[in-house]
Amino acid sequence: MTRDELGAGIVAVAQAIDRAGFCPSKSGNVSARTEAGFLITPSGLPYAQTLPEDLIELSLDGMVLSGARKPSSEWPFHAAIYRARPEAQAIVHTHSPRATALSCTRRGIPAFHYMIALCGGADIRCADYATFGTPELAENAVRALEGRKAVLLANHGVIALGASLAGAREPGWPVSRHPRRGSGAGHPRRGGDGAGEREIRRLWQGRLTKPLGASTRSGAASWLVRDDPRVMPHHTQPFAHSAYQVLNSASWVRA
Repeated sequence: MTRDELGAGIVAVAQAIDRAGFCPSKSGNVSARTEAGFLITPSGLPYAQTLPEDLIELSLDGMVLSGARKPSSEWPFHAAIYRARPEAQAIVHTHSPRATALSCTRRGIPAFHYMIALCGGADIRCADYATFGTPELAENAVRALEGRKAVLLANHGVIALGASLAGAREPGWPVSRHPRRGSGAGHPRRGGDGAGEREIRRLWQGRLTKPLGASTRSGAASWLVRDDPRVMPHHTQPFAHSAYQVLNSASWVRA
């Protein structure tokens, strides 16, 4: 498969999951392995406007190999998964409202339906919480994905991987569409080990004071600093959407 064909496939999958409602507020990302690393969707560009030439190729250590745009801020867990799982050829990450609401309870999905088998095991785990775009989130995702092809990210969303773009998209559908059927519902748990208010305030104001991953020489790492706290950074918009979903479906309790 040529780079152009691979890029077209990535864009097609990204636009399909966006139309399905799994990527509110330009959230989520899609990538596919290349000989030199992986191609990934850009940050902050609506999928309906994304073209194959907008994709960025990164090495597995985060160096930008080609592409003029800024890569998705979640590139660290894509790189970590490709390093840990040689069989993975593509990764799809969504912020499906249902799955994201379930991830806020920090519960996995049990084997309540045969479609769970698509995800590689008897259940779908929920990875421990960590701030988006950080090495800690990447480590948690890789750990929870051991022996699995899909995972929930606590207070965040879903990751699915596969041996092809179609294969990565396939396990993501049951996780994104049907999690509430077998979850037993439950109450949301706050992020940051109980420091939920501080974490959300920090993200809202964009005061993340360390780079998201590799050296800034790579061009892939970025600093999320905003001078005007009234402006909501793009990266926090999915959090606001998820909070809206949760607040309209359950009552907050002290964790």
